[in-house]
Amino acid sequence: MRIVLFLAFLLISGCSGLEEREPPPQPTSDLARIGLAVRARAAYEVTEPTKLPSARYSPKVDVAAVGSLTRDLFDGRKHLWNSIHPILLTRSLNLDADVIQANVRYEGQRGIWGLKLFFTIFFFPIDFPNYFIASDRFALTLTARWRLIEKEQVVAEGTCQGKQIGYFGDLSRGWYFVGYLRMPSPLNAGEWQEIADQLIPGAQDALAEALVLDVEKALASPKK
Repeated sequence: MRIVLFLAFLLISGCSGLEEREPPPQPTSDLARIGLAVRARAAYEVTEPTKLPSARYSPKVDVAAVGSLTRDLFDGRKHLWNSIHPILLTRSLNLDADVIQANVRYEGQRGIWGLKLFFTIFFFPIDFPNYFIASDRFALTLTARWRLIEKEQVVAEGTCQGKQIGYFGDLSRGWYFVGYLRMPSPLNAGEWQEIADQLIPGAQDALAEALVLDVEKALASPKK
C-alpha cells in the first residue's frame, strides 16, 4: 500500500525542473524600420559566500549574454515583421541596459506541501518518498534599468524584470532531514550556487524578452 501511494504521489507531483515561461507575443510595432545596438552592463553587487543571507543569493550573471540575446531577439522579431511589411531601415537606436539586481530567493513550497507532510508522518523517520519529490520553489529575478537613445537623446527609459522559477528537492539542492520544512536555512553557498546555475539561463532569456517588449512599447508610443 505504501508503494502504491508513493508511486501515485510521484505521478501527481513530478520531479525537479524549471517552470515553463510564456512565449513573447507577436510583434505589433513597425520594427523593420529600426536598427538596434544593445549594450548591457552589470550594476549590482554579487553576494560573497561569507556574506550569504539566509533567504536569498545574488549570483554573477552573464550580462554580455543578456545583451546578445536582446539584440538577437529584436532582430528575429524585426525579420518576422519585415516578412509581412517590407520596408527600408530608417532609424538607428541604442539600448543601454544596466542589470541592477540579480536575486535568487526561496519562494516557499508548491501546493503539494500538504501531501509531503503526510508522507513525512506516514514514513517517519525514513521519509524516503520525499527524497524524490521536488517541492522547494526558488526563483531568480533579474532587474534592469534601460534607456533607449537616438542621436544622443533619450527616447524612452524604464525598468523591467526577467524571472525564472524552478523546483528543487533532496536530489537537486542537497539532502537534509525533512529539508523542505527547513528551507532555505540549511543551504550553504555551494548549494545556492547550484540552484542559481540552473535558473540563470532562463532568467537571462526572460530579461532579454522583457527588454525587447519594452522597446516595442516605447516605439509604439515614443516619449514626447
